[in-house]
Amino acid sequence: MLVGMVVLGMAFRQLHVALFGTGFDDAWHEHTELAVFAMAFNKTLPMVLLMRYRGHSWERGGEMAAAMFLPAVPLLVLLWLGLVPAHWVLPLQMVLMLPSMIVAMLYRVDEYSHPHLATAVATPRIMTQAPATSAASSREQVPIFGRRRTAPS
Repeated sequence: MLVGMVVLGMAFRQLHVALFGTGFDDAWHEHTELAVFAMAFNKTLPMVLLMRYRGHSWERGGEMAAAMFLPAVPLLVLLWLGLVPAHWVLPLQMVLMLPSMIVAMLYRVDEYSHPHLATAVATPRIMTQAPATSAASSREQVPIFGRRRTAPS
């Protein structure tokens, strides 16, 4: 999430400079809604990609993304009602993201309580070549990488 905040934050800053002529500091105060959604996106994208890399499904990534965006909604409503000043919205959003993600993990405790293998990411198929021996052993395949396997009957 930190990498997303830094790398994607720089991209958001440049976008804000191009559109409005000011950097992130002004976006935080003058375009709070845009800054809130940018921050949520900047933290969510790397989190979901890391989850996919670690073997979680797109569904679990979507649930975590929803948990990360969820704090923004009530905070923006409070901002629009004038109950929360603009300079509090972004820090509160970042603080509330953590309990929101913890609730999502507790809801699926079986999913998050054991190690995951990187099975969700597309893995290369084991490429095979014809065995160097006679045609009599045609059921056996020699992998280019990985363990020796036999062909299904």
